[in-house]
Amino acid sequence: MKTEWRIISLSPMRTCRLKSALFEAGIPRDFSIELRTLPAGTLPSVLLEAVGEADILIGDYSFRIGIDRNFITAAKKLQFIQQPSAGLDHIDLAACKERNVAVANAASANAEAVAEHTLALAFMLLKNLYRAHQAIVSGDWPQFLLGNRELKGMTWGIVGMGKIGQQLARRLPPFGTEVVYYDVIECREADCGTLLPLEELLSRSGIVSLHLPLTKQTAGLMNHSRLSSMKPGAFLINVARGGIVDETALADHLSNHLAGAALDVFSTEPLPADSPLRQCTNMIFTPHIAGVTEEARQRILRQVIGNVARFMVGQRPIDLVIGGQE
Repeated sequence: MKTEWRIISLSPMRTCRLKSALFEAGIPRDFSIELRTLPAGTLPSVLLEAVGEADILIGDYSFRIGIDRNFITAAKKLQFIQQPSAGLDHIDLAACKERNVAVANAASANAEAVAEHTLALAFMLLKNLYRAHQAIVSGDWPQFLLGNRELKGMTWGIVGMGKIGQQLARRLPPFGTEVVYYDVIECREADCGTLLPLEELLSRSGIVSLHLPLTKQTAGLMNHSRLSSMKPGAFLINVARGGIVDETALADHLSNHLAGAALDVFSTEPLPADSPLRQCTNMIFTPHIAGVTEEARQRILRQVIGNVARFMVGQRPIDLVIGGQE
């Protein structure tokens, strides 16, 4: 068994605490561990030189440091990448697979947080909470003018029935909500909801929420045509990745077709000042915080440490995406 390990973290972590946590997680005490943190802003030349000796890499939770083919080529000894988030679109998975570099994410760790955030956005849209708040602050009292709606009796379409989609689906039936879903993995079945083709889901659902990874298959999925096929007066919620939605087309549909939308993610972050979405009065924005709760942070940290420890002793990491231990 390999006993000497070099680990580099692209997320800000205290190396002394990380090393002690790895031993607490069960790796043998005679293992030799060399740790180094390289935060966002590190010069590319320094980064590529440093990863050349790394066995394990902890990815950048903010996605600002991309792990592309050049990165993987430079990391000649790399065996395992642990991403401290669900998103993997900044990692060249094809290059990792070619090099037999195992990759795991932390999809299990923030699913509850994202599901709760999705529900919160839905209620803000249905109850016009932000507009009500703004009206009172400005001195108005629009008690009977906001046109609030109820979740009971609505059909909610979940696009992407992974861990987050499933957590959301389990929370909806107590509200008297019909759950339908679509997934790009055709064989994936859920214990809560009815599987439908995407076009049928869009035409039937009063609320559509997106929970897909950003891939070649899902980029631009919600384009002008699919937004047009949504039920008139429906709501769209995106807590997945900004690139899944054509934001210009969404702005157009918010003016005359959709009742509202809530976005936690955007094609460019932060949202540019000239984005047409800023002109929409029926929008709710949050700054990519759906999975950012104190509880989720702690779960992610525990999963990152646990997975690194598992890999070091030859066990299968949780949420393994690709690699020799699949």
